[in-house]
Amino acid sequence: MVQVARTRAARDKAGARFDVDDVRVPLRFADASLGGVLAILVLQHIPDPAAFIAEIRRCLRPGGHVLVTAPSRDGTPLTSQNLYWRLRAACYHLVPGVARFYDTNSLPPLVEDQALTVIECKGEPGRASVLARA
Repeated sequence: MVQVARTRAARDKAGARFDVDDVRVPLRFADASLGGVLAILVLQHIPDPAAFIAEIRRCLRPGGHVLVTAPSRDGTPLTSQNLYWRLRAACYHLVPGVARFYDTNSLPPLVEDQALTVIECKGEPGRASVLARA
């Protein structure tokens, strides 16, 4: 996916840079150096989500934004299309490395506890999202 993004950015002369890093260690960015961060379907796999959000906060400049999206449990009937995620939701605490699930009640406090201001919180089938500002 990163290579596809690099190729498209080069083709479109977007001037964007795409890096791959290990989010379990401190990010290589300087304090208050980023204007925005996208953390889409990442949070649920990290051993210490609060530490990860704190690290994002460290890197965001004042007024910078972060968009966090994570899978959520919802009331959708159990079907073959979402069976995998529903089973993970039921058993995630039993199997190491399996995703955590969030919702519009649990995701905002995780972000706010790291001195970020939630601007918008949305719940959609299968995911919850928070847009916040430093």
